[in-house]
Amino acid sequence: MGDSARLTSLTVSALGTPSGTVYLNGGTIWTNGTAAAGDVSLTGNVVLHQTTTIDTSSTGAQNAGAVTQVGTVSADAVTGWDLVINSSATAASAKNGGAVSLQVFNAVTGGFFVNDVTITTLGDGAGTAGTLTLNGAIALDNSGADPADFTFTSANANVILAGN
Repeated sequence: MGDSARLTSLTVSALGTPSGTVYLNGGTIWTNGTAAAGDVSLTGNVVLHQTTTIDTSSTGAQNAGAVTQVGTVSADAVTGWDLVINSSATAASAKNGGAVSLQVFNAVTGGFFVNDVTITTLGDGAGTAGTLTLNGAIALDNSGADPADFTFTSANANVILAGN
């Protein structure tokens, strides 16, 4: 989504639908706001159908966008899908990285655990890194010889453990 031209933002809500589920079918979601940061908001139970990247990194005059996920995250196959989130300011002097807020990762909705989660929230130059907020348990699972990993790359950003 946003492959040839970045989206300015993306909001998806499955609340009120019969399953309450947002399916991410792989590839990359790219945003880059023009008048404001290019935020991504996913509300509902998120199921990965492939490895997926959410990229709100700033390439222009704005700070990087925030990524907010409300609901559970799981995978629909045992093959070990990964979730990569990049909310860094990479090409704009003194811009801030976007905040990332995640809910629960488990195998309830999709039937399988996510294998790896990689999050990068770097600021550029004098900009600050985005905060990572974990609002619940993050359960990941090995995929064959590929061990489960949770990686957070930042520069002096806060990590907030807000869930149980």
